[in-house]
Amino acid sequence: MENSLYVDGHLTKISEELVWDYDREDWLAPWRITGSSVDLTFVPFHLKRSVTDLKVFASRTHQCFGHWSGRVRDDTGTWVRVEDVVGWAEDVHNRW
Repeated sequence: MENSLYVDGHLTKISEELVWDYDREDWLAPWRITGSSVDLTFVPFHLKRSVTDLKVFASRTHQCFGHWSGRVRDDTGTWVRVEDVVGWAEDVHNRW
């Protein structure tokens, strides 16, 4: 499960395709993640970057650690406030 909300022992799966808006030229700028059940801002404080380019095979990963804030709708339809939760987001591209 890639996207979910876990509160007080209850897990809500976020099944919808979310819109991720972030700047690939400035990985530490705030990210916006939205959908019908998600309205979040992610503010990175650390970037872990890994790049391998062997011409035929290539891999590029930008993994950011930061703080999530906003709101997410749980599976009962209730909006749950998210404030300053530490987590991560990443952008990965592989060519095999």
